[in-house]
Amino acid sequence: MIALWFLTIKLQWKHAIGYSGITSLIIPALIMGVISMGFMSKIVRAKTRDVMNKGFVEFSYSQGLSNFDILIYHVLPHVLPAAISIAILDLSSFLGGAVLMEKVFNIPGFGDTLIEAIKFKDYFLISGSLFFIGIMICALNLIADTIYPKLDMRNENEIGSLNKRELLYAENY
Repeated sequence: MIALWFLTIKLQWKHAIGYSGITSLIIPALIMGVISMGFMSKIVRAKTRDVMNKGFVEFSYSQGLSNFDILIYHVLPHVLPAAISIAILDLSSFLGGAVLMEKVFNIPGFGDTLIEAIKFKDYFLISGSLFFIGIMICALNLIADTIYPKLDMRNENEIGSLNKRELLYAENY
């Protein structure tokens, strides 16, 4: 509400309330992004500080690698799985937050339809809408669950990465 007051009264932004094209979606998207930005940056910063204290990062510094190379090739692969997990959780919460944003900014959409269905006690539309939101959250979690093992550095030495000779050796013993 403070952002809405600031945009309409102080900055006299004409596209702050109501739907008038893609420009009217910029402010709600920014507000939803700012809401999740604090938690995401806190998690990424803590994970980055944890990885920067590992021995392989100190070894990379001793080898003369630049800060950029160390961050991109050594730190980022360890931080990325946690960041993706938090981003998927945020996307799931955006589905519920979109209902609130549509109501505050008077934008017609899925949330407005859901609120009208609740108001008129249209149980079929309510259950269908909640089922759709549940399917979207499950799909997002499925995407995260398929991406996470490919990015997690701890899975590098699992059976999927062993060669044929190592598998034969493991079967014999």
